[in-house]
Parts: sequence; C-alpha cells; structure tokens
Amino acid sequence: MVKHASSYSDVIIYSEEYNKKVHNILNENNFQKLQKDPTHKYQKLTTKTLQHSDLITNKKQKKYLTQKKPQPPDLRAQVKLYKPGQPIRPVVKDRNAPAYKISKLLVNKLNNLLNLRNHYIINDYTALASDLKN
Repeated sequence: MVKHASSYSDVIIYSEEYNKKVHNILNENNFQKLQKDPTHKYQKLTTKTLQHSDLITNKKQKKYLTQKKPQPPDLRAQVKLYKPGQPIRPVVKDRNAPAYKISKLLVNKLNNLLNLRNHYIINDYTALASDLKN
C-alpha cells in the first residue's frame, strides 16, 4: 500500500509492480549506486561548518542543529492514478539527513531578510481580475 500522488488516499499495488516502477525511474534517470555511504562524511562537514558560523547561530542553536543520528534520505514513491500507465512520483524523505535542520533554519532566515513576494499566489478572484487588467 502506497500513497496516492495528489490526494491523501492509499493505493493498493503489488510489491513487484511497485519495485519495478521504482527501478525504472532509477535506471531512466542515470542514478548510480555509491560504493560507500557518504552520510558520516557529510555529518562531519556540517558539524565543522557549524563551528565556524558564529554570525548565523549561537552555541545553543549549534547543538540543536547537529543531527544526533544522521541517516541517508529515504526514497518513497507515490502512484499517479490519473495518468496513463500509472507512473510514480519519487519522494525523498530527508528529515534525518545531516543538513536538514540547518537548511530549515537558513530558509527561515533568508525569508525574513529578503521578504520575497511570490507573484503566482492569488488571494481571491477579485485580485486575479485586477491583476489580469493590469
């Protein structure tokens, strides 16, 4: 059972078919299997980088931002029932990746500093009508 790509429903699919679709995605996009898991190496690099980032974080935050038990990201797949052949959408779960907490902090800081406005968000139909007139 896997998640549907565009809703909160579950899809029942044979595991052989699911595995075949995942392998096809990996093969078609030229993914290569690594000889060694680089997670530990990246954890060392992110920890070292945090030690030299006094302008962005304080000592208490540095302890929080360091992943205690880093793991490589998981690959999951969601089935697209609305498309012919029912392809899958790969989804990467990276909450336990070495730089997850750091990237989340930096996104928040940059959003606060830059105050970027998304031009593609429309609040209501009247705003859409006035935008289309201009």
